[in-house]
Amino acid sequence: MRPAPPYASYDAPATAEVARRAGIAPSEVIRFDGNTSPSAPSFARAEALSEALAEIHTYPHGGYPGLAEAIADYAGVGPENVVLGAGADDVILLVTRSFAGPGDRIAIANDPTYALFHNAVGIAGAQVGVLDSGSHEWEGLGGVIDMATEREQKSGKSGLHNWREPKLEHQKFMLKLLQSPLP
Repeated sequence: MRPAPPYASYDAPATAEVARRAGIAPSEVIRFDGNTSPSAPSFARAEALSEALAEIHTYPHGGYPGLAEAIADYAGVGPENVVLGAGADDVILLVTRSFAGPGDRIAIANDPTYALFHNAVGIAGAQVGVLDSGSHEWEGLGGVIDMATEREQKSGKSGLHNWREPKLEHQKFMLKLLQSPLP
């Protein structure tokens, strides 16, 4: 290792001198050099830096060793059931590429949704088949909301009991929809 050159502080001119040279008032000078110490910091010694400098050419370890195990312990699952990624987008892309590929047709329910879902399917080489989860069936004329409202009007009583049958009808519809082949 080559010896470090001796530390030399930056002797900045006074604010009044900077203002005089720039032809402005001292109050208009904004200093960005105030963090330069006039003497070497205690840690700026070659001996103190030699271990770090010896490894400066190496690339740091990727990931966080032990994180998957800690998450698995917390969630009560095995570490093989934990997927780490650089944010949700990374995990969405990873999962999509794991299960989709050229020639596959992937169903995306509840569209419109997060745009990356469509992009991830395309990146994997698959095609998107959009399923409407039944929002029209839920909110549309004669849909689940209308069914529950009608039951409430007939009984004269409000409450969750009015939703029992409409919700069962919605669940039947969704089951049929999810079992249908994609177009």
